[in-house]
Amino acid sequence: MKKATGVDGISPRFLKSCSSSISQPLADLINYGLDTRSFPSNLKLAQVIPIYKKKDPMDKQNYRPVSILPTISKLFERVMHDQLSVHFGTIFSPFLAAFRRGFGCQTTLLRLIEDWKRALDEHKGVAAILMDLSKAFDCLPHDLLIAKFKAYGVSGEAVELLGSYLGNRLQQIKLGSTTSTWETILKGVPQGSILGPLFFNVFINDIFYFIKQSVLYNYADDNTLSYEHSDCDILKSVLEEESEVLITWFKDNGMKANPDKFQAICLGKKANSCIKSFKICDAEIQCEDNVNLLGVDIDFLLKFDGHISQLCKKASRQLSVLKRIGSEESIMYGASEYDEENAVMGGEFSAFSEKNVRLGFIRKVYGILMTQLIVTYGDHESLLIHTVCEAVLLGAVASHYEADAVLMAVGITAYDFTMWGGMLFVFLIVLFMFGILAAIIRDRVCINHNNKTAS
Repeated sequence: MKKATGVDGISPRFLKSCSSSISQPLADLINYGLDTRSFPSNLKLAQVIPIYKKKDPMDKQNYRPVSILPTISKLFERVMHDQLSVHFGTIFSPFLAAFRRGFGCQTTLLRLIEDWKRALDEHKGVAAILMDLSKAFDCLPHDLLIAKFKAYGVSGEAVELLGSYLGNRLQQIKLGSTTSTWETILKGVPQGSILGPLFFNVFINDIFYFIKQSVLYNYADDNTLSYEHSDCDILKSVLEEESEVLITWFKDNGMKANPDKFQAICLGKKANSCIKSFKICDAEIQCEDNVNLLGVDIDFLLKFDGHISQLCKKASRQLSVLKRIGSEESIMYGASEYDEENAVMGGEFSAFSEKNVRLGFIRKVYGILMTQLIVTYGDHESLLIHTVCEAVLLGAVASHYEADAVLMAVGITAYDFTMWGGMLFVFLIVLFMFGILAAIIRDRVCINHNNKTAS
């Protein structure tokens, strides 16, 4: 509903509003394309919008090109994607973690960290090379991608349709209201499309067959090559050798690796003190004590002190925003001094509106916390944890907000509550929830005890 509109000017909202009238013509159009094994040329027009990534905003290299495609094109792509996903479900490597249902960057991180912890517990040295690729999605050769589809057993009719989808595509750059001329796309998959991520997985899936001794941790274009051994010399030589194997694979498949931007880390005190650098393709890669992988700062002792410190600083900045908002009387009351007897309707309305905005921000914080709880603990356990954590958070917010604002945040309107009354209310909620938690733990212990006794 909120996605950008393509060059045809047809928005997702418009399609949804008239879906009952156009669903059958669209189904006929898609079925005709499947039968004739051709993708409509009007649906292959993309407007590329640069999206800022990081660092210097004046450097064009720090922008990611995202293709805005016609909405109807994505409907056609979704039909193709669903059928291809079923075919490749048993073909994809289990170590391919990006753009797949049930996988994610957490899959890669958990697998990597657990393997490293196990190796360190076995008193082995561990080293890893974090590889950097330049514009991986924009470098995929179409002919090689089609050849891989054939090698994976895709039917000739489906390959012909995929070739029609990739061929004769046009794109233009759009910046504000200014657009460039149309140019033909010679390689790469459109970023922002439905099929693009799936095509990338198909293209990179065979990379795992070239690694013989090390372990490759992959998430999209982030590739981390790791090896463990008790001998530091063997550890270094194997990683250097297999890193060059991967660089050769990238070169043979039309992708560009940047050894000068690779990162290296040696885990454990022994490996960290023995290995200072790796030499890969004439590039000297210095070992670092900390590296950033998929947004997580990893240190060579796996203590995560730096990452936790950054998270605490970020949380502190967010809480300081809440504190500053609560300390401003003009926001709390809509005026420098609140006179209950002389308050006018406009001032009351202003204070009420600003309070709603502030409480909306609090609810947004709750939403972020609950999403993380559900992901971490699951739906059932998170319900109880949610109530407890919400009550604790409300107790912290109560030190900066009037009790009525705190109670409104949980759906209670009681303007006659005092600050102490509100904090007492929060304390009773916490006490009640911890009582329930203790009862649940006691019941589970009793059930486990009874099961052991019965067995």
